[in-house]
Order: sequence, then structure tokens, then C-alpha cells
Amino acid sequence: MENKDYNEKIDTYIAGKMPPEERTTFEQQMKTDVALEQEVKAHVAEREAIKLLLQEDFKQSIAQWRSEGVAEKEEAKVVTMKPARSRSFRRVLTLAASFLVLVVAGLGFFAQSNYSDQALINANYLTADSAGDKSGAEEVNPLIEQGKQAYFNQTDYDAAIGYFNQITTDSQYYVEAQYYLAHAQLQNKNYTPAIQHFNFLLNQPELPAFMNRSKIQWHQLLAKVGNGATLSDVEAELDQFIQDGEPPFNQKAVDLKAQLNSFWRSISF
Repeated sequence: MENKDYNEKIDTYIAGKMPPEERTTFEQQMKTDVALEQEVKAHVAEREAIKLLLQEDFKQSIAQWRSEGVAEKEEAKVVTMKPARSRSFRRVLTLAASFLVLVVAGLGFFAQSNYSDQALINANYLTADSAGDKSGAEEVNPLIEQGKQAYFNQTDYDAAIGYFNQITTDSQYYVEAQYYLAHAQLQNKNYTPAIQHFNFLLNQPELPAFMNRSKIQWHQLLAKVGNGATLSDVEAELDQFIQDGEPPFNQKAVDLKAQLNSFWRSISF
């Protein structure tokens, strides 16, 4: 498909003018084509920037031009009025500059919202599992239960970290506490300790039944991204997830690899 036709098809989809059957096919294609999904999001961001221009800056410019016109008419009674072409050109430049600023701001916001470290972590994070009846423990530990309450029900990650940190190395609950600590630190954007806790878990020869080793590896990788890792730093791990073919990590690895290699990633901050 030529670039012009490609863009027109995206604009038709965004405008809601695409026939239902074609729209369904197009949306299915977006689910498997990360580049197409990114392009659609970029078109949406550009449209929002233009809307913002028309709603805010353009209205202000019109008001300013009107006031300038009145002032110039008054000035014309005493001195020669400035050439109309000069005034029009200045207005065009003002409008163009305002448009450029808004587009750049809009695209920057889009990049930050979808391709920053935290945006990629949020998009690819998988909820921590709860031990439930699979912990193997003979009795309930109050600190573990309070920590889980703070983590799952209250999303108070500082409190959860405080509870789990009280579990000592000689406790039968220590590995479980490290699991929840890793997730709480990741959610709290404390990426270095999160990596350390995940690494501890991965070095265990055996893990409690409710823990998925691949899931732990995946979240450790996300913590590395949060800690500033680039595509080259984690590409080998992503390729391993893809090669292993274990869902959902294989597809998530494909998507994250594309996101880390995206142009939008380079302008996020």
C-alpha cells in the first residue's frame, strides 16, 4: 500500500468512517502489527494537537489580530498604515509557529505517555500472584498477611515493603516475602532493589508452587528497563522469551522489543 493510501486508511479509521467489516479486520491487524498500532497512535496524537491549536491558540490569535486591526486603523489617522501583505505574513508566521509548538508538545506528550520507562513497565507488567493455599506453610504469618493486604487491597507499597522486610532469613516465609518485596519495589519504582529481590528468587533451586519462574524473569527484565537499560542491554533476554514461545511472554517480548526500538522511545523523557 502506498504511503498516501496508508495514511488515508488510518485517518478513515480514526474518524469512524471505516465500514464495520473493514474496521474489524483493521483492528485485528493492529493487535499483531506493532508498527501499525504505533502509527495509529501517532495520527491520534497529531489530531489532538491540531484540535488544541484550533480551540486555544487560534482563538487567542484571532482576538489578538482583531485588536491589532483596531489599533492599526487608529494609527492610520496619523501615519501611513503598514502594508496588508506584511500584516498577513506576520499572522501566518505566528500561526505556523504556534502550530509547530503545539505539535511538538503533543508528540512529546504522546511519546512520554507511551514509550517512557514507566509507560513500558505499566504496559507490560503482570499482576503478582498470591500464594493462597499453595504456600505450603502450616500456619498463617501475620506479617505476610498484613503485607499482602497493603499490597493487593490498599496498593500501599511502602507499607507492604515495611511488613515484608520484617521477615527474617531463617523464616519459612522468607522466599515468599522476597517475592512480594520484588513486586512492591517494582511498583514503587525502586528498580535496583527490585532486581536484587527477583535475582534472589531466580537463584533458588526450587520455588513455591504459586511462583512462575518465567514471570519472575520477565519482571526482572522490566525492572532493568526502569533502571535505564536499553534494547541492546536486554535484547538477548527478549530473544530468549521469543524463542521459548511461552505465552504470554513470547508476544510481550516481541512487543517490548519493538517499543524499545521505536522512534517514539528516542524522544520520550
